[in-house]
Amino acid sequence: MYRLFKYWKTIAAAAIISLILAGSSTAWGHNNMPDTLCAMIDEEDVEEFDPDWYEEFEEEEETEPDDSELTLDELIAKYAAEGDVGEEEIEYDTISEDTGDKSLLVAHTGMAGRAAQNSLYAFQLAGQAGYNGIETDVRMSGDSVLVCYHDETLADKTGASGSVESSTWKRLSGLYVRSKHGSQPIAKFEDYLDTCKTYGCNAVIDLKYSNHYKTMIKLIDAMVKERDMQYMAIYQCSIPKYLQYVKELDPNNRCWLLVGKKGAGSSATYKSAAALGCEGVNVPVADSSIPEAAHSYGMICGYYQTDDDAAQRKLFKMGYDLVMENGR
Repeated sequence: MYRLFKYWKTIAAAAIISLILAGSSTAWGHNNMPDTLCAMIDEEDVEEFDPDWYEEFEEEEETEPDDSELTLDELIAKYAAEGDVGEEEIEYDTISEDTGDKSLLVAHTGMAGRAAQNSLYAFQLAGQAGYNGIETDVRMSGDSVLVCYHDETLADKTGASGSVESSTWKRLSGLYVRSKHGSQPIAKFEDYLDTCKTYGCNAVIDLKYSNHYKTMIKLIDAMVKERDMQYMAIYQCSIPKYLQYVKELDPNNRCWLLVGKKGAGSSATYKSAAALGCEGVNVPVADSSIPEAAHSYGMICGYYQTDDDAAQRKLFKMGYDLVMENGR
């Protein structure tokens, strides 16, 4: 007994070690699985256990990062870096290489990536390419002729002095819109409408500022109805009172409110557009909350503008209904 008491520490240590080993055998049983898996054995069917389950579990736990706050350029860079879009897809140079679906795309000022913007040739190319719609900018000359031209002044696009509104059609008809794709004469609005009707494209008519905007809109409305195109014509403008007058002429006229970057972030913008009777809004900001806001008021939402395939796919994924591009 004295010897047992003398060596009680040794005996106790041995007993503790035995207990630890016994417990260890239980914890590392079941084919030496990790503790986290063993704890689930009672809940899982051992016969159906997949040895790769733990790895798959970690993959499923990964969540897609929220990139709704990224700018369009950042989105493009992100997609390219992830390999979702090949470089050759991002850098289309010719229309022959672009075989994508045009049913959700509007050709901005015609196919401006292949011809002088707002020219009859640019409109014809867009029609041949099968765009859903062709957009143009409309101004009125000093003698009340409607022309397709973006700028208020003539200098930048044609090299001539003065403005569209201060010039007669006789003068404007002798001017050419310059571009890296060559020069084209200034187009009449009526020829634009005829091109849209020929190719079955929606006519997206961007109303530019005019000192006589009511006269300009009346002329446009008359030409549209003369061609029986009232359901193909969409009046687009950033000036609410212009769209209000469009609706006064005919409540069935289709309208889109053109929104700037500042207005795109305000919920009041979409409420106002709906109150005007607009069927849609067109914005230059990529954010999923914007199409959500438009849709909540029963309107469609467009984005202007980008030619990049990756960006367009991202925009549609975010909920945008259409995208304007310059055409490639």
